[in-house]
Amino acid sequence: MASSVVPGSLAGPLVSAVLPVLSIAGVGYAFATYQDVDAEPLSVISLYVLLPALVFHSLATTEIPTDVAVTAFLGVYGFVFVMLVVAEAVCYLFGVSGTMRNALVLTAMFPNVGNYGLPLADFAFGSIGREIAVIFIIAQSTLMYSLGVFIASRRSDRTWKGAFSRIFQLPVIYAVIVALLLRALGRVPSSGHAMMEAIAMTGNATIPIMLLLLGMKLAGLRRGASFGRIFQASALVLVVSPVVALGFALLLALPAAVMRPFVLLGAMPTAITPLLLLIEFGDPSSNHDVEYASSVIFLTTILSIGTLSLIIVLLS
Repeated sequence: MASSVVPGSLAGPLVSAVLPVLSIAGVGYAFATYQDVDAEPLSVISLYVLLPALVFHSLATTEIPTDVAVTAFLGVYGFVFVMLVVAEAVCYLFGVSGTMRNALVLTAMFPNVGNYGLPLADFAFGSIGREIAVIFIIAQSTLMYSLGVFIASRRSDRTWKGAFSRIFQLPVIYAVIVALLLRALGRVPSSGHAMMEAIAMTGNATIPIMLLLLGMKLAGLRRGASFGRIFQASALVLVVSPVVALGFALLLALPAAVMRPFVLLGAMPTAITPLLLLIEFGDPSSNHDVEYASSVIFLTTILSIGTLSLIIVLLS
């Protein structure tokens, strides 16, 4: 659904794109706050069933030229690596070290392009926004479970070498391979084919489920760090990241229709996955990094209501 943004006003994007996202996430937050519910089964279904269906259908039917899609994919890699360098520089300048350094770098590197960015890009820019979000998710996932695991495990006794193999345990990777293979062979079923309709229906469930999960996970976050401590990471996420994403979009000469969702996705608040990486691969003797990451995720998500509305206006 395309956005009917009113240029120069936050009311347009807030109502047409941001508010629907917040409403569904808010239901998940309220539900998890007042009901003792385990979000893990829903998360597993999303990761292993819904998201692969969405990725397959998006890649198999996309009208984005292959060279543009590949350029956007490489742009995600460039974006993440630049944010890594910037975050490491901030840590050096302000004397942030140890596990707190790991937390700051991870929260700055990986925006929430999954259960927040994907629905928002879809509401704001329609099908092309959803397709660019899929490309962003695929590229970022390969970095999360390789480079991200390495960063989370620095200065800890936990091994990270075997974690890279998790990439190949995710069905979304095989959904990508099959979709690209069928496109290359010219054997993609028509959109009216029963199988494609079933896959599309399954994939379409991804967006509301991911938003419910976002709210449920936000309700369970521990927020123990002070605002002063999380200001650096939050500024990187909400201010620097959009500039870096725009810089890469212009450098790679992405078409305007692709550039808009690409920049919006780069401006997303911190993803929840870095927190999970710190819990699983970080130093088990300290929880300061986990509290820090939780606080950054919560604060950037709340503040992003305003920043993302503004960015949608500027991109319109």
